[in-house]
Amino acid sequence: VWQDPGFRRRVQESLILRSDVEPSMTQEERESLTEVVELISASKHEEALRMLEELSGPEATPQFDFMRAYVQYFLEDLEGAALALETAVQRFPNFLRAWQLYGQVLMQREDFRGARMALSEALKRGGADADLYGALGFCYTQLEDHMASESCYRMSALLDPETLQWKEALAMSFYRQSKFEELVTYTGTLLQAQPESARLWDMQAKGYIRLNQPLRAAENYELIDMMGLSDFTSLATLADIYVNESLFDLAVGAYSRAITMEKRGAADRPLMAAQVMVANTAYDEGIALVDAIERSYGESLAEEQSQTIWRLRALTASLTDVPAQQIAALKELISIDPLDGQALMQLGRVYLQEQQYVDAALYFERAEDLEKYAVSAKLGHAQALVGQDKYTEAATLLRASLALEERESVRQYLRQIETTSSGR
Repeated sequence: VWQDPGFRRRVQESLILRSDVEPSMTQEERESLTEVVELISASKHEEALRMLEELSGPEATPQFDFMRAYVQYFLEDLEGAALALETAVQRFPNFLRAWQLYGQVLMQREDFRGARMALSEALKRGGADADLYGALGFCYTQLEDHMASESCYRMSALLDPETLQWKEALAMSFYRQSKFEELVTYTGTLLQAQPESARLWDMQAKGYIRLNQPLRAAENYELIDMMGLSDFTSLATLADIYVNESLFDLAVGAYSRAITMEKRGAADRPLMAAQVMVANTAYDEGIALVDAIERSYGESLAEEQSQTIWRLRALTASLTDVPAQQIAALKELISIDPLDGQALMQLGRVYLQEQQYVDAALYFERAEDLEKYAVSAKLGHAQALVGQDKYTEAATLLRASLALEERESVRQYLRQIETTSSGR
């Protein structure tokens, strides 16, 4: 609201408006105020402020306090403006414009309870216009009184039916109150007059999602995309809908478009989607999305994100029985973090399965130095040594493993090795 040029223009125009709810002025004060307004019109705000400080006082008209507050507000001295307005309304409680500006200043200071009080005082004194109701509705929204907020935005939309922002705010008040059917119906009506509004299509889609109609929401997001009005959030939401509906190929397409946008979000969201795809055996789609993420984010990926990518590649290669790809992915993980015990253990097991016992022993041995993996790593190392017929060394490792943690299965394996070794 505060960035709207029309709203700011109406605030400035209010300076020259007169009503019965304003303090009186002497002719001399009126002439002085005219000089102040001329200085403001010439953008000489500092000079105007100095003049107003000289004119203000307990015997002077509160109009000077109001004008001083207005200049301070313009100069972004919100504390000074609030103090001047407090003085103005204390000295003349029916000062409508002072209550209105006081509400705006307090809103800027994020004192929404104070702003609600000031704007309500303005409303009592006849300041019933769309902007005031809209500002009051915003205060109620921030205070999470969404029923009151809805009432205010209804009045704003009634008093100013040409301004879309009040209708959008009313629609969002439906959402915050979980009135999703009303939201869908109301935004549908608004879209008949504003079919190019991506914000309205998005709000209606949010309603469809909460009504458990995700594919209706997807239609809205696809339409936004066709109009060329998508952003990262809308495309990512569309992609998430497709993931939840197991339409993984469509999800890859939507996320691929999202992550190539100039103002894209973090990689965590599409990475999570890729993990879900792999968990649901959509391996090709999961890896396709991982490829797109790497192309788009490149070196900007955080170390943890890179690790997630290579773990996904390793897992997918394992599940699809492609050991060469699994080995390559695990080596990438170890190059990122040489103390990645999980990757060291997995790589040792892959080499063990492929009967590449020397390499398996190498990676198990590295994992032995990590306390969390020491027991299992010594067992794996022993298995790799058995594969090389090194029974005595294997038995030594198994005893070391048992010293750390007693396992009956490991003790039986040790007995078998000792038997085989003595037989030889």
